[in-house]
Amino acid sequence: MSEDAELATRRLRLKLALEDLREMKGYGTELVTVIIPPDRQISDARSLLQNEHGQAANIKSKGTRKNV
Repeated sequence: MSEDAELATRRLRLKLALEDLREMKGYGTELVTVIIPPDRQISDARSLLQNEHGQAANIKSKGTRKNV
């Protein structure tokens, strides 16, 4: 496959993925989209999300914890 065809395929996949994301709905922070740059490891992003989840679990107020 030529580089141009591969690039066109990647752009089409990205466009379709973005269209799918646009159609999704969530209440408040129920829907979270994480964009990971190509030069970043997925494990780094996962660690960051696990850390955020752990911090949210330590919130004492039920209402605030639910919204986070």
